[in-house]
Amino acid sequence: MLVRWAYYGLLRRAQLLAGPRSGGWCSRGEGSLGVFPPEWRLDGAALADYTVAGERNGAIYYIYAAPTETDLFGGSGEALAVPATAEEPSCAELLGAIHGARVAMERKIETVAVEVNLLQADLRKISDKVEVVEGSFVDLQTEVGTLRKQMAQVTFTVGTLEARLEDSEGRSRRNNVRLLGFPERAEGSTVECFVEEWTREVLQLVGLSRVFVVERAHRALVAPPRPGAPQRAIIARLLNYKDMDCILQTARETDRAIFENCKISIYPDYTNKVKSSRKGFLEVKAKLRAMNIRYMLLYPARLKVFSRGKSQFFDHPEEVQRWREMWDKVGPGPSGQSGVGSARTSGVNGTDWRRSGDGPLRVSAQRFHNSVSRI
Repeated sequence: MLVRWAYYGLLRRAQLLAGPRSGGWCSRGEGSLGVFPPEWRLDGAALADYTVAGERNGAIYYIYAAPTETDLFGGSGEALAVPATAEEPSCAELLGAIHGARVAMERKIETVAVEVNLLQADLRKISDKVEVVEGSFVDLQTEVGTLRKQMAQVTFTVGTLEARLEDSEGRSRRNNVRLLGFPERAEGSTVECFVEEWTREVLQLVGLSRVFVVERAHRALVAPPRPGAPQRAIIARLLNYKDMDCILQTARETDRAIFENCKISIYPDYTNKVKSSRKGFLEVKAKLRAMNIRYMLLYPARLKVFSRGKSQFFDHPEEVQRWREMWDKVGPGPSGQSGVGSARTSGVNGTDWRRSGDGPLRVSAQRFHNSVSRI
């Protein structure tokens, strides 16, 4: 556009180039243009960037753009530049230079246009690929949502099957007992007969069924122990569940379970998961025994604590620990004793709690109930 303004302006006012002004200007639109040789000094004019107009006698001529004619020549109309001493180019030479600059600029514009077209084509390709990727992403999101639902269903099904399998294995071991302490190979070749005779003669069971039969018996299926290591347990399956219960009760209440001066321990035969859960209560049970608090570990792993007329159930050892801490902080009784020990309540809606052994403890039953409800 700048070259075009200079081109038309010089055609209309070429006579200014031959006057006392050694430069020329034209007015088109809101700005003015001037054509000057390089030797001129432009003092104080608010001029914009310049463009090469041509070359003559080894000198390069420029086209200057000024906002207004006053900025180019000053208020007096005279040029603000000092005239050069060299011979000035003719109008035809200036027009030729302007035409050459115009052609060069048009070529550059064409080159830029080609590059822009290529960029636009690349952008269209990228846009198409982005659309394809977005479509694939939406499909993947749908598939992932479906897979998550299926995974949740599979997880639920697996959990249900695991619970059923655990229950089925526990039921299959319902009539089993584990006997610990028998020396290796003390049972001889027939383990069933050995266990049956020992339970009849040593335990002196009362309340056995008419048909007391040990269906199967064997050592635990592990490698034989090294000398000095604990002996393997004997696992025996009884025909009648009542006989198994009678053996366990007799073993708990008496000290007759002895074989060749070796104490024999008898336990139910639980699954590994149940044994692991019940093992977590070992420390808690020891503390309850030290506090003289009666308890019972129910199947599969639930602790029932008796507090002299009231019972509490705990499914996790942490719950028992919090209950003990609360019980310790219940407060001192009239005699200044702490509230540690077994306790009782006088009726369901009783108002005092007492402890045995260390002295009485009187606190509000409602206060204790509120504390327990926060556990």
